[in-house]
Amino acid sequence: MPKEIDILTDSLLTKYIVYLPVVIAKDTPLKFVKYSDDLEPGPIFKNVKEPKTKIYGDPQVFCVPMLGFDSDFNRIGYGGGYYDRTLTAAHIKVGIAFEYMRLQEIPVEATDIRMDFIVTER
Repeated sequence: MPKEIDILTDSLLTKYIVYLPVVIAKDTPLKFVKYSDDLEPGPIFKNVKEPKTKIYGDPQVFCVPMLGFDSDFNRIGYGGGYYDRTLTAAHIKVGIAFEYMRLQEIPVEATDIRMDFIVTER
């Protein structure tokens, strides 16, 4: 079973300006750079690719990866807290997941940020 949905399709990239998250330093909020084809391993997490050319921006809608979610729009992330430190109530937060990742309930902490929408393949 796949772990993440790849949303970077050609049709998305030709219709919208897409920004990718980048980690500037551990335990800090994410920054976002405009998507380009010149991807390379990031300086902090080598398994996460980011554009070599850095054009920073402030996205309006965030597509957020997750490992699990519940019907209250809570999510299980990857444990680093990067999205929780970055997102605010002003941002539109869209969790992206497979339906099999739906859980009955997720324990939440005061620092956890709830999604506004969750999109699955169903």
